[in-house]
Amino acid sequence: MSSISEHDRLLPIAPVDYLGGVATKPHTYPWQVALVERLKMIPYCGGALVSDLWVLTSCTCTLRTPLDHQVLLGLHDWTIDNAVGLVRRDIAQVRTTYMNCLECKARRSNVHNVNIVTHPLYGLVPLDNDIALLKLSSPVPLDQVYIAPVCLPALGQKIDDGVAVVTGWGPLEYDGMLSEQLLAIEVAIQAYEICLNLYFPLLTKNMICAGLTDGGKGVCQVRIFVVVDCCRCY
Repeated sequence: MSSISEHDRLLPIAPVDYLGGVATKPHTYPWQVALVERLKMIPYCGGALVSDLWVLTSCTCTLRTPLDHQVLLGLHDWTIDNAVGLVRRDIAQVRTTYMNCLECKARRSNVHNVNIVTHPLYGLVPLDNDIALLKLSSPVPLDQVYIAPVCLPALGQKIDDGVAVVTGWGPLEYDGMLSEQLLAIEVAIQAYEICLNLYFPLLTKNMICAGLTDGGKGVCQVRIFVVVDCCRCY
């Protein structure tokens, strides 16, 4: 992956911003993807490329995504529709969604045939297991400059300290306008036990808790616009 320093990855875009987000240098997070309406540019959801054919996103996003919508890769500024490195892909045309565990068990044999795969336990507990895989209509070039897969944590790896980078095109203030350029924000990962005291019973072992206890820096509408990168292997 890129050897660009953290200082070079983040460029301030305003002297004051509500959430502490900053615009990134183009293509320093080449795994970031945007879900858009067909032939449009404005992101309504985000995701992370995990291979040349699959995108990691949220169930929340896939449940509201018609199959004629598309995925943009190599995107930095959504006002520029002919940018170098920009790739557009259709979403593969098969969908199966399990809304609860009972339905999941009844139809588990179909999981290997689908192109939008939602977590089988999504919907049982609010916000829990909100993760999905979305298959692209054809592979994308992994040129490592404009488009590259995100690094993934090792199986069973515990993530309860350090710093995470959150990226997306969300607004800089609650209910504000979308950012035209890709934003990034660094948030401290908090231990599960600390967050459990604050968010019980909403927090589960499947979640990463991050932010500042004093506030002033964070992410709103996180389910729609962001990718969280905790692995630090770029």
